[in-house]
Amino acid sequence: MYRERYKKYISVALGFIVMEMSGCTTIGPNVLRSDRPEYNRSIQQTEKEELLLNIVRTRYGENIKFLQIASIVSTLSIGGAFSGNLTVPFGKQSRVDLSGANIANIGGGINYGETPTITYVPIEGQQFATQFLSGIPINTLQVLLQSGWYIDNVMELVIDRMGGLINDSTTPSFSKFMELMKIFRKIQARGDLQFTWLPQTDTILADKLPSSAVNTRIFNATSASNLLRYYPLSDGKYKLIQLSLAVVMELHYANQEEANQVSGLLGGISTRPKDKLVEKIELTSAIIPPSDFSNIEPVTQIPINLRSFLDMLYSVMSGVAVPTNDASAAFPDDASSIKLMNIQSSESYPTNAFVAIPYRGRWFFIADSDLNSKANLSLLLNILSLQTTSAGAAPGLSLSVGK
Repeated sequence: MYRERYKKYISVALGFIVMEMSGCTTIGPNVLRSDRPEYNRSIQQTEKEELLLNIVRTRYGENIKFLQIASIVSTLSIGGAFSGNLTVPFGKQSRVDLSGANIANIGGGINYGETPTITYVPIEGQQFATQFLSGIPINTLQVLLQSGWYIDNVMELVIDRMGGLINDSTTPSFSKFMELMKIFRKIQARGDLQFTWLPQTDTILADKLPSSAVNTRIFNATSASNLLRYYPLSDGKYKLIQLSLAVVMELHYANQEEANQVSGLLGGISTRPKDKLVEKIELTSAIIPPSDFSNIEPVTQIPINLRSFLDMLYSVMSGVAVPTNDASAAFPDDASSIKLMNIQSSESYPTNAFVAIPYRGRWFFIADSDLNSKANLSLLLNILSLQTTSAGAAPGLSLSVGK
């Protein structure tokens, strides 16, 4: 009888251990579900704060500085402990005293700890020049325009000069530039602005290749914008042709008045036939030779100069509200400039902020209800992501934070 009762105590103890250890298997997934979204939110929030801080810095004439997160490594450790005691009586006893020697005491617990290690790399040197001082490439502009951003928001932020139109409020052509942006936005809103691949004039790379020189592996290295093809000739030799494609912006005008308005704003560079309501436009770099479309329908090629990321920060810094007592420490306000952002300031932390940062004893922030400023901040973050290169093996700062 006693033996059976002791077995019962031991079974209870073992069952407790099994339950404790089975609970360990759910800790990892639970931590992942809670920590991953928190890391995500923290990275997103600190990116917004870092960008806002650098915009405010430019208004006050300071150098910008960005830290790139090179890696986040989080180590999860799980431990468990079990303790217990059971007193077993010896000799003859008529009954078991459950209030005394035969009571089993069981205890145990589980603990876990998380140790994240975050590595930051300052963006400087050649990487700084590439990301912040060099004009963004045409490909970045095309990606932004094809990804759904409003065309006027993108072009007002990234374009410095478009043909003969200069995106600067101090120049005579600025009003024409802004008028053209409004028309582009209206065409886009109607769904009449599209991007298509258009073939350029073929380039002959070799006109008489012997069959022994034909390498079929060349087709494995082709891309959509740079195709290579062999064409057999009557004498048994081959011609190697490069078929190039270019991305063009296709505008479908609502009427002749709208078409003439755009052609007039573009000046003499428009090649649209007067009786057509469709115009194909290729945005080309002002420093790279344009594409050759001589063998196909007319394409209006507009050379553009694109801003660097630092230029974009300067273009939005006029929206920073500088307190009166800081007027002598900041760049003066240009009343004629277009405010792409509205960055307010207050002495205390704002309750309605989309993002806020402390600076010079005040809080600078973008209001959560200011949709235009929020959109342009997000656009800048997108451009920064497209410009970002791998942190590589550059020296970094690693912080290990116990939790």
